[in-house]
Amino acid sequence: MDMGEKKRPNSVSQSNNFLAEAKKNRTAPRSCLTLKVRKEKLGDRIAALQWLVAPYGKTDTASVLTEAIGYIQFLHDQVQVIYPSPSFSSWYKLSS
Repeated sequence: MDMGEKKRPNSVSQSNNFLAEAKKNRTAPRSCLTLKVRKEKLGDRIAALQWLVAPYGKTDTASVLTEAIGYIQFLHDQVQVIYPSPSFSSWYKLSS
């Protein structure tokens, strides 16, 4: 037997231990898991925003954000129509 060769496991339990050790070494780094969780959370938030602004429209992120911007602008304009006084506008800017 060559010195560079690895010994093969000679029993079922040794084989299972060998496979378990190999699987442990393949686990993803913690940073990859953190990024995956962040990506899932962001996806959930985009989906919630999409449901609010365009429940039957496009679902890609850029379209959802464009729709949200338009909807927020519309709401802002509605507030200006309802409360056109300068005192409310200045109070609104200070409170936000």
